[in-house]
Order: sequence, then C-alpha cells, then structure tokens
Amino acid sequence: MSEFLAVAVFTDKHFEHVVELVKAAKKLGKNTKVFMSGEGVKNVKNPRLKELIDAAGAENVFVCEASYRRYVGENMEKLKQMESPVEGVPYKNWVTQAKNAEFLKDADRYVVF
Repeated sequence: MSEFLAVAVFTDKHFEHVVELVKAAKKLGKNTKVFMSGEGVKNVKNPRLKELIDAAGAENVFVCEASYRRYVGENMEKLKQMESPVEGVPYKNWVTQAKNAEFLKDADRYVVF
C-alpha cells in the first residue's frame, strides 16, 4: 500500500474544502493525489485550481477525460495533439476511471467529495 491520501472529486460544489484538505495534508508532509470525474471536472475552471495543483503537485492531479468531454469540452483539439487542455494538468494525467480504481487499491486513505 502506498502512503498517500486519495481525494476523489465528483462534484463542483465544496471545491474550497478539497483545496484546504490537500493544503493541510501537504503541511503535515503527506502526499495527496486528486482524481476529478463526473461534474467534479468542472473544477478545472475554478480559480483555486492553481492552489490545488501547487499543493498536490501537478503530477498528482488527474482528470477523467470522458467526464471532461461531457461537462466542459473546451480545447479538446489539444488532447488529439497530446497536449493538456487545462493549464497545469499534465497531458499524461488525462485518464479513465481505471485511475479511480487504482486509488482505491493503493491509497492509504480515500476521501470522496
């Protein structure tokens, strides 16, 4: 089992709590990985996304590509060019629900919003 806190975000509500949880975990020296799916992908447009990325580390913020297509759908041509449509989220972190299953299996703790 890996030593990290997994945070699954399936809503566009309460994002401020997600950000503050990840910042608090960082302050305690804990690694955090965040997976946004469903309506949670709408948070890529939240002004506090940069805070989340800074606290978790860009390599630890993941976006469900299918949910992004459904709920946001901006800059989709970038994905075809193997580029991220959202600044700060690496292209390799545009994933499927399999990442959520990986979190469930590997995380020390799992929190859902």
